[in-house]
Amino acid sequence: ADISVFPHSVRAIIVLREIGNMNQAVVPKALFSNCKKLRALDIGHSKRLQIVLPDYMGNLKLLRHLSLRVELMPPPSLPPPFGQLDPLHKLSVHIKNLALNQIGHLISLHSLSDIRITRCGCSFNIRELRNINQVRKLRIEGLSNVRHIRHANEAQLQRKKHLRSLHLGFDVVNHEQCPCGLQPESVKIPHDQLLDSLRPHYNLRELSISSYDSAIYPSWVGDRSFFMLTTIKLFGGQFKHLPVLGGLPSLKNLHVDYTDSVEDIGRELFIRQFAGDEYFPSLTNLEFNC
Repeated sequence: ADISVFPHSVRAIIVLREIGNMNQAVVPKALFSNCKKLRALDIGHSKRLQIVLPDYMGNLKLLRHLSLRVELMPPPSLPPPFGQLDPLHKLSVHIKNLALNQIGHLISLHSLSDIRITRCGCSFNIRELRNINQVRKLRIEGLSNVRHIRHANEAQLQRKKHLRSLHLGFDVVNHEQCPCGLQPESVKIPHDQLLDSLRPHYNLRELSISSYDSAIYPSWVGDRSFFMLTTIKLFGGQFKHLPVLGGLPSLKNLHVDYTDSVEDIGRELFIRQFAGDEYFPSLTNLEFNC
C-alpha cells in the first residue's frame, strides 16, 4: 500500500523497523499530519521518524500513548552524518530528547516513554509536563540535572489527578559529547528542594524515589492527604532519616533498599499526626535491605 495515502481515520501506528528509502517529506506528513484521529504512536524502532516528529507534534492533539526508545543496536543504515557517530546510543538519547521536548502540545497523553534528563543542552525540560494532566504513569530519571527549580515547579505534578504511578530518580545521567554540541553549565539544586517542588496529586497509588541525597524528606512524603497511596519504594541515596510514613491509611508495601546512610529507624517513622491514629493500619509487606 502507498503510505502517502494512509487512511485519515487510523487510530494507532506501530513501526516495527526502520522504513527503508523513506521520503523525508511524504512519509512523515502521511503519518503525523493526515492522521488527525491518531491515539497511539510507537516509533521506537525508527530513528528517522523520531528525528522529524517534533515538527509535527502540534498536529497530534488527540494522541494518548507515545512510545520512543533509546536503542543500543544501530539500525541497518542512518543518513550522514548520523551514521558516523560513535556510540550510536548517544545519538538515540539525543533524538529522543528532541522529540520529548515538544510533548507539551500533547495534552491528551495517558502514557509516554521513560524520561531521562541529561546534562546535554538538548535534554528534556521537565516543564514540558505542565499541561499533560491526563497521564497515568511517569518515570523520570536524572533529576540531578534539572538546572532551575522553577522548571520543577512549572511541571505542576500536583495538578495531575489521573497520575497513579510516579518514579523520581535523582541519579546523574551523563551525556558527554552530545551531537547537539551544547554543554550548559552544571547547576546543583538541593534534592530536598527539587522533591518538594515535585509534589504529586494526592490520588497517587505508587511512589518510588531513587538516589535521593538530602538528610531529610519534604513533609509531603508521608502526608495523610495521600490516602490512596499503597506502595512506597526508596532506593539508594544518602538520606539519614526516613520520612514519616506510619499515618498513611492505605500503605500496603514499603521497600527501603541500598540506603547505608540511614542512622536509625526510630520514632520519626511512626509519629502519630492525630490522637488515636494507628501505625501502618494497612501494611502487609515491609522490606529493608540496607
